Amino acid sequence: MSRLPAALLALTLLVAPLHAQVYPEPASPYVNDFADLLPEEDEAALARQLEGLRDEHDIEMTVVTILRRADYGQSDTIEEFATGLFNAWGVGDSRRNDGVLVLVAREDREMRIALGSGYSSDWDWQARLVIDDYFLPSFQADNYLRGILTGTTQTIEQVVLPHAAGQEPVGQGGYNPLILFGGLFALILGIGMRRQIRDVLTRFRRCPNCGRRGLRASRDILVEPGDHTNGTGQRDLRCPACGHHDRSTYVIAAIKDSPDSGSFGGGSSSGGGASGRW
Repeated sequence: MSRLPAALLALTLLVAPLHAQVYPEPASPYVNDFADLLPEEDEAALARQLEGLRDEHDIEMTVVTILRRADYGQSDTIEEFATGLFNAWGVGDSRRNDGVLVLVAREDREMRIALGSGYSSDWDWQARLVIDDYFLPSFQADNYLRGILTGTTQTIEQVVLPHAAGQEPVGQGGYNPLILFGGLFALILGIGMRRQIRDVLTRFRRCPNCGRRGLRASRDILVEPGDHTNGTGQRDLRCPACGHHDRSTYVIAAIKDSPDSGSFGGGSSSGGGASGRW
């Protein structure tokens, strides 16, 4: 009786690797057409579009086609496979996690837009609208070329770039363009000049020593940031009325390296995105 469980365990260990999940190795950080759905010239044009997105906006997006998930071992769902592939390749910036992976499985007749973990769940609905409006109508007509090209473009325009600009997804309701533009401008201004704005607002604070307003702030760089190391800055706060002086230091973020055009940036996904079936 004791030999039976041992035999079953040995059999399990032998069979398990046959069903283990594996992922294809990327040949390109832009387009990996393993299912051969794209003519060569169109694949090259799509790759140039995604390369331009990376060069101009520092955002990684990749398009992958496969015939069927079963070719790569056991995965219960397209969502599971896409998230695993995304993380195995490391799509997107490792700090912002803003990468996007578009996966099309032709014979499974399903697809997914997988979003990096930097996207809130609100963007899942926006991705779903792009799939329903641009990918699926063409796929249902077996026009994979048109679906992939138009769907990828609309994913960039309706998901990737609005998210990068700090906009809110608009798929679940309308929006006022003037309010949106004003909010976007304020966000960009605030991000780019947050320290300067803080220093200006310091003038309205009261001195902790004499209680008068009009504090003055100045900054100096103590250690310049490097490619892989943070720098250090020093902030001096002075009161012109009583001479009170306060000094503090702060971190200056490391200079971002230019990404290797032949590899991904180490980003990850927590399972966000949307799927479609036809």
